[in-house]
Amino acid sequence: MHLPGKVTYFILLSLTCSSIAFGIHMIGLSTPYWRLVSVQGQEVIRSGLWKTCFVSTRLLEDFACRDISEKYMDSSFKAVESCALISLLLILVGGVSTTAALALARENLSHTNWLRFSTVINFLAVISSLVAIVMYGVITNRYKEEREEFTRETVIFGWSFILEIITTVLVFLAAIMSLVHIRTKNECLPTLSYETEIDAV
Repeated sequence: MHLPGKVTYFILLSLTCSSIAFGIHMIGLSTPYWRLVSVQGQEVIRSGLWKTCFVSTRLLEDFACRDISEKYMDSSFKAVESCALISLLLILVGGVSTTAALALARENLSHTNWLRFSTVINFLAVISSLVAIVMYGVITNRYKEEREEFTRETVIFGWSFILEIITTVLVFLAAIMSLVHIRTKNECLPTLSYETEIDAV
């Protein structure tokens, strides 16, 4: 399929990865399934970055959720929240920048500076997400050791945490696709210039 202007499949893939990553990240941030606690196979606690849900004592299938109290948030947990939010903002900025680059590329206009900017932003988003993932992993492992030592509870990572990992991978791929597009266009420029000079002679 012929693509218009200076558009390549790499820039399209970059924008696609950024868009999917943003949506997945939103879901992961807003859901209380980062950490799951179960007793004898029965899930009793669901925790996210903002809310904790406890199973009802009467109906084991119903959960009551509440905001995480400030007294249960140490500096490490607040750092995880901050990094996750910063990552969300960076992914949004990177996606908008890639969209601007795509619009310029369609019109055969210079767009690599926008794409370089989005690449840097995406790499920063990856770093921010990795910090959140690692720190939350450390917090959960510490929590797991404390709970399993004195109780019969089992602590595991939930699917919201897995979504955060998937988000990080997608944003990294978006940055790589942008770099490949820039490299491809930079390699093509000398050839096009040389061919134009020959035609002029």
